[in-house]
Amino acid sequence: MEKNAFIDVQHFVAVAQTGSFTAATLALGMTGSALSKSVMRLEARLGSKLLHRTTRRISLTPEGAPISRAASAPWRYWQTLKAV
Repeated sequence: MEKNAFIDVQHFVAVAQTGSFTAATLALGMTGSALSKSVMRLEARLGSKLLHRTTRRISLTPEGAPISRAASAPWRYWQTLKAV
């Protein structure tokens, strides 16, 4: 997987785990616009909408839920490695 795709997956996982773009931007130290573009790039790559977005909340789509689960384990492992 190319580097940018890995980063986009990382950003998607952060949104899925925190339940909001705002919390994910704080956790990742990036702007909301950059995070939104990253998730949209991943959705375009995969050809599926991964998140339902409203002005008040986000939720995983049926396509996004299994991707979030599959990508979360390596992400948690990576976070553990970085903390060592």
